[in-house]
Amino acid sequence: MNFKSILNSISGFNRRERGKHKELRKVLRASLDLRREGRSHEVDDMLNNFVDTKLEIDEVVLSKFLGQQGGDIVAAWCTQLAYELVDTLEFRRKLLRAFGEDTYSIEYPIPKNWQLTLTNSGFKVNHRKCDRLWYLFCLRKWWKGIFLCLEVAFEPKINDGDIVREIENGRSWAFFADLRLNCITKKRNNSPSYNLRSWFQEYLPTDEVFTAGGRRLSSSECQHNGVLYSKSGLLSLRGVNHRISFFFTSIVAALECLLRSRSNTYQLLVFQEYAMLKKASVQLNEHLPKSIYFSNTSYLVRPLWTFLAEQRSSKVVLYYYSTNNERFGDKTEKERLYPAYRLIAWRNLMVWNERQSTVFKSAISVDIHCEVVGSIWFEDCPEALKENSSIDIAIFDVTPLRSSWYRTMCPPQDYYIAENGILFLEQIVAVCRHLNVTPSMKYKRPPSMDRRLDRRYLNSVAKMVSSGDLKLLAPEQSAQHYIKSAKMVISRPFTSTA
Repeated sequence: MNFKSILNSISGFNRRERGKHKELRKVLRASLDLRREGRSHEVDDMLNNFVDTKLEIDEVVLSKFLGQQGGDIVAAWCTQLAYELVDTLEFRRKLLRAFGEDTYSIEYPIPKNWQLTLTNSGFKVNHRKCDRLWYLFCLRKWWKGIFLCLEVAFEPKINDGDIVREIENGRSWAFFADLRLNCITKKRNNSPSYNLRSWFQEYLPTDEVFTAGGRRLSSSECQHNGVLYSKSGLLSLRGVNHRISFFFTSIVAALECLLRSRSNTYQLLVFQEYAMLKKASVQLNEHLPKSIYFSNTSYLVRPLWTFLAEQRSSKVVLYYYSTNNERFGDKTEKERLYPAYRLIAWRNLMVWNERQSTVFKSAISVDIHCEVVGSIWFEDCPEALKENSSIDIAIFDVTPLRSSWYRTMCPPQDYYIAENGILFLEQIVAVCRHLNVTPSMKYKRPPSMDRRLDRRYLNSVAKMVSSGDLKLLAPEQSAQHYIKSAKMVISRPFTSTA
C-alpha cells in the first residue's frame, strides 16, 4: 500500500466519522426539541402503535407442533421478535431524525404492516428498502435455524450423563437458562455466596436438581462447581435413528419454509425455532425439566419450545433479578410503562414485591401469576471479600451514561446524568467529611465493561478517591455482602438496591 492510498483511507474514515457526528447532532437536536415542546413521550407512543398493529401472519410450518393455539402463539412470537428490532437505540435515532427532518425517509427492517403504521403517522418511509432489509433479516434467522438443526443432529451425549442418572433415580430437575459463571460459583473461603444458585437452594422449597445452561457457560465450568449442565434445557437425541430422522425432516422443513417465504416471510423467521421444537416434541415427559427458568434479561421473546414443554407438564417461569422495570414520567401524566410489556407471553413470573406484581398485572394483557419471593440474587464473585472490617457507609450508585446515548431514549427528565450523579456523591462526601467518616461506594458494574459511561462522572469519582474522601468497593461482588456489613446504606433512587 503506497502513501497516497493510506491518505485516501484515512480521509475516507474521517468523512465517515464526520457523517456519524453530524447525524448524532441532528438526533440530539430533535430529542431536545421534543422535550421543550413537551412531546418526549411521542417516541414511546409510536412504539405503542406498533404493539397495537397486528401483524398479518398466515399459517406457518411450525404451528402444528403447538396444537390448536399454535397459530396464535407463533403470531405473538413473530410480533415479539419484530418488536425487539424496533425497540433499539438505532431505530429510536431514526425516529428522532424523522421527527426533526420532514424530508428524512426511514430505512429499517420492519414488517409491511408497521411500515404502513409509520406512513399513517406522517413519517416518510422507503418501503422498497424496508421490505428488502426485512427479508434479509428473516433470511439470516433461517440460516441460524439451519445451523441449529445441524448442532442438534450431531451434538454429543456426554453432557446429559449426569441428568439421565438423576432421572433414572427418580429425581426431577430445574433448568436455568442463559446463566454466567458468577451465577453458580461458591466463595473460596466458605463465606456466604449471594448468587442465583445459592438463592435457589435457600429459598425455593423444592427437591429439583439445579441445572444451568447458557452461551457464556461451559460444561467444564459447571462440573468444576458441582452443577449439572444442559446447554439448552433439553436432552440430546437418543439413538442414531432419531438423529438421522431429525436431520432429514429438518432439511424438508427448511426447504418448505424457503419456498413458501415468497408469499410469507414469517416462514423464514420462525424456522430458527424448528430445531428446539422438534427436539422437545420427541422427549418423554419425564425427560423434560420439571421447572424452566428464564431471567428478565430475555424477558420479551419466549422460546416456542417452552410452550410445548408447558403443555407437557413443565412449569415455565420468568424471574426478575432486578426491580428496574418502570420508565420515568412526570406528575401530570399517568404511570407510563414500557410498551414491550404488553407483548409478554409468559404466564408465571417471580417478582420481588407487591409493587412489581401490580405493575406487571396492569401492563400485561394476558392472565399471569406473579409470585412474590423477595430479592432474587443473581451474580456474585467467587473471590473472597477484600474488606476485612465492617464498612461505615456503603453507597450504591447508578453510573450515568453519556448524554449522546441517554437523551436518544427520550426521557421526560434528565435523571441518570453525570451532573446529578456527581451532586449525589458530593453532598454525601461533604456530610461524611463533617462527621469524620469515609464512605465507600460500589459501582453497579465495573466501569471497564461499558464504554458508554460518562467520563465526567468517572473522573469525579477518581478525584474523590485520590483525595481520600471516598473508598471504592469491588463492583464484581454482590451488593448483599456490603448491605449486611455496613452500618448505613445510601442508595441512588430507582435502582434495585433501593
